[in-house]
Amino acid sequence: MKSVWIGVAALVALVLGIVLLGLIYLYLGSEIIIQRRYPIPSTVTHPLQTAKSIAEGKRLARILGCFDCHGEDLRGRTVALRPSFWIRAPDLRRPVDELSDKDIARAMRHGLRANGTSLWGMPSASFIYMRDADLDALIAYIRSLPAASEDEPAPQYGFSARVAILHDDIDPAAFTALSTDSSLDLGPGYGGGRYLARTTCAECHGLDLEGSDDKRVPSLDGVLQMSLKDFFSLMHRGAVVNHRPMPEMMRLSGMRFGGLADYEVAALYRYLYVRAVALPVSDTPR
Repeated sequence: MKSVWIGVAALVALVLGIVLLGLIYLYLGSEIIIQRRYPIPSTVTHPLQTAKSIAEGKRLARILGCFDCHGEDLRGRTVALRPSFWIRAPDLRRPVDELSDKDIARAMRHGLRANGTSLWGMPSASFIYMRDADLDALIAYIRSLPAASEDEPAPQYGFSARVAILHDDIDPAAFTALSTDSSLDLGPGYGGGRYLARTTCAECHGLDLEGSDDKRVPSLDGVLQMSLKDFFSLMHRGAVVNHRPMPEMMRLSGMRFGGLADYEVAALYRYLYVRAVALPVSDTPR
């Protein structure tokens, strides 16, 4: 009987040892990814605190979805990147000596914190080619807001988040930004639409604008089935042909895309339409 209990104890010890080694591997493996330092690119910013620049920055913050993640007045809030991976989109109203203009620019374009570690969930791959003037306007708007009065909590990574990181279920924002290609260039006549597609559409529809593999997010090649009037209806009211409602676009049209000027909607339509003709779905790389 004694030998049986010894065997059971040895088995339990073995199982606990394997579990402990697995947890150590999970922590150290994910921590290497979390703490990786990326090269910090040089950045030049010239935000002007003028009424026009601040107003444009607020409009861009709406169109680009800054309020979706960072909350009203960019005060920060907790968002889910995956059902098992929650992060806090930080309060952007930090004092200049804590979050400089260059820090904001690098976070937007490159997904980097000031110390060179990566952000998580920041769609920097969509913003890496953001125009200097737009970035300056965004920074001007952020600086126009009252400074934060509370300390920003440090990022926390729970068990499920570390599993997602280690299994490549989600990539660091800096890595995605570094490894992304530019959007399909159709020539200077379509530059404005190309820019808008990258900064406003790619976050949901993918950098290739082909939607998700499970088809829950559609390919934007579907614009071939729309007239310009239909597309305006989609962007401004979330409806398409025959006024068929699209709940997510109805939400986004009110929160974000209603801020697009008519000439911007038209430019986006022209780019997406010609792109779909030039790059058929069957030939589009996934």
